[in-house]
Amino acid sequence: MLEQTHDQDMKERIQAILGVMGGYWDAVHNRILDLLAWGDIVEVKAPEGIEGLRAFADELRQRVDQLREQFLRELLIERRPVGTCVARFAVSAQKLFEETAQRLEQMGIVYSERVREVTIRVLQEWPHEEGPFCPEVEAFRQKLTGEYLKEE
Repeated sequence: MLEQTHDQDMKERIQAILGVMGGYWDAVHNRILDLLAWGDIVEVKAPEGIEGLRAFADELRQRVDQLREQFLRELLIERRPVGTCVARFAVSAQKLFEETAQRLEQMGIVYSERVREVTIRVLQEWPHEEGPFCPEVEAFRQKLTGEYLKEE
């Protein structure tokens, strides 16, 4: 019985690790760098410019790595409960997400027309069975669609 409990605990810890180690945050960092490499970011109005955006992407990656390291330390070394570790990571990641969104908004990033068109199309084709957009995405969709319609 004790061995089954240990095995179940290890399975839960492995699942938690897999959930934290990939996904969204790597995509944000990589997407910023991809957009820069592809020329899809036309301008960054903030004083630090495009180099500042590149530096911010690297900073974001470092901060995510720090969150992951803290998560792993709590989960594997300190042996805290899986749920506690996941919840702490989720709260920290949410704060970082909010900071990131605010900072990107403040940078005044100007995207190429192709990016705007693809983004509008993706948002318009969002399957309704997936549920509504969160308020932030809905506001972004309305802003983007409004700007697009003004230009036509």
